[in-house]
Amino acid sequence: MKHPKHLMSGSVFVIVSFLTAVVCLVAHAQPSRISSDDPTMSDPAPAPIVINESGLLTLNMTGEIAPATPSPIEPGTTTNREGHTLTCDSRSFLLDGKPWIPIVGEFQYSRYPEEEWRDELLKMKAGGLNAITTYVFWIHHEEEEGVFDWSGRRSLRRFLELCKEVDLKAIVRMGPWDHGEVRNGGFPDWLSKTNANGRTTDPVFMKYAGRLFKEISRQLKGLLWKDGGPVVGVQMDNESTDGTYLLALKKLAQSVGVDVPFYVMTGWQGGIPESGLLPLFGGYADCFWGSSDEELRKEFFFTDVRIMNNLGAQMNAINVPGEKLLARFPYACVEIGPGMMSGYNARVKSIPDEVAAMALVKLANGNNMPGYYVYHGGLNPDGKHSYLHEAHPCQLPTKDYDFQTALGTYGQVRPQYGLLRQQHLFLESFGQSFARMVPFFPDHKPAGIDDAATVRWNVRADGRRGFLFFTNRQNKKAMPTHANVQFSIMGKDRRWLVPNAPISIPSGSYGMWPIGLDCDGVELEYAT
Repeated sequence: MKHPKHLMSGSVFVIVSFLTAVVCLVAHAQPSRISSDDPTMSDPAPAPIVINESGLLTLNMTGEIAPATPSPIEPGTTTNREGHTLTCDSRSFLLDGKPWIPIVGEFQYSRYPEEEWRDELLKMKAGGLNAITTYVFWIHHEEEEGVFDWSGRRSLRRFLELCKEVDLKAIVRMGPWDHGEVRNGGFPDWLSKTNANGRTTDPVFMKYAGRLFKEISRQLKGLLWKDGGPVVGVQMDNESTDGTYLLALKKLAQSVGVDVPFYVMTGWQGGIPESGLLPLFGGYADCFWGSSDEELRKEFFFTDVRIMNNLGAQMNAINVPGEKLLARFPYACVEIGPGMMSGYNARVKSIPDEVAAMALVKLANGNNMPGYYVYHGGLNPDGKHSYLHEAHPCQLPTKDYDFQTALGTYGQVRPQYGLLRQQHLFLESFGQSFARMVPFFPDHKPAGIDDAATVRWNVRADGRRGFLFFTNRQNKKAMPTHANVQFSIMGKDRRWLVPNAPISIPSGSYGMWPIGLDCDGVELEYAT
């Protein structure tokens, strides 16, 4: 007898799989509770019910969608020796000319035993990832001036060889400053005793940075995309607001042979040059460094603004660039937090459903590269002269960097691993069409962060078909159940009423529904 799946047509099987994922998303979306023997930590009171008395929730997507334009990232070599190409335009990444969504997780090689790298990379791949990012912490490799250590758990080369072996692409975050809750942000102690003006184009500092980059280039030899290797991108510094400095680092990297399709920077702090670097974004549901709850709540909103809050306390006065500049680049993320560190005086409890809801909202808002920091936890290695953890005002553990994330310090699998995997499997099946869809926002939006009475939703579509997203979650805030909800969506040549009778959206729920989906010539009008 044939296996049952062989009795299905391909399109029906895909839709059954998709609807299973949708049902799972909603089924997992129950409000999280904190249990404790402490009588002061009781369960929150049930959220009230809000009746939608304003009629249909409406959204119009009949307007013309602006065509994608060439992106001014000024790449390196984009074609590898097998003839495969990797590029991007203003909307999405393109692999061999076809839309492609990188699904990326941070795994820091020097914080994990090298004999376990391969198993953990395979675990990440099983979670639906197709690429990794990893910091190169300068202090882990040149703790003593002029003496570089690339052995054992510090072997960037061996780590990347394993990425190639298990078919995961890689973005190497070269520094020279990284942060990552590492001592001095990754700067070796000896650097502070020189007259180098760090993180600037000061010739003395650039000389030391050039020496580091040359060493990294040796580790990358033969492993770049152009050579058939996994390294498709490198990041210049981290969280810098100095575009001139970042472009100087790009030029420095190229001068020592680091030739890749994508040179990237973290973009949430501003300072984005008009061309030359691809800005990456992110967001956290909670943090240990003391940003206000008010800013963090914005991660759960449907919006076309990519820079929604400060990801670090040092960014309180950022200069947010105009959306016109950002529209020239595909929306991509490198630091969506699947968890969060706890400090000794700022204890954070990561809630898996908040992580998954936040990641889903980013996709709805146009994100075409879900990138997670960190996806896999680890332990700080031993230093020769000091501990290697950050001396943060909010003290962190000396060794542990678990991050309460999808895969923990010892490889343990957390609930968010499965929740995010559902989204990744959706992107694997529908990514080519989804990558070219753009976000549309409802006629009536929440008035602000304290507006819990307005349903939060949007549609990402090509004007004729797409996906309806909704969320009814908020960090540190109980959301009401919304009763009598029905969506009216006007497309280019038809109108959808979803669903055909009003429903309730429970407190804590989040999900996505297909509308007008083409199933091998048969249209799925909608599904809930």
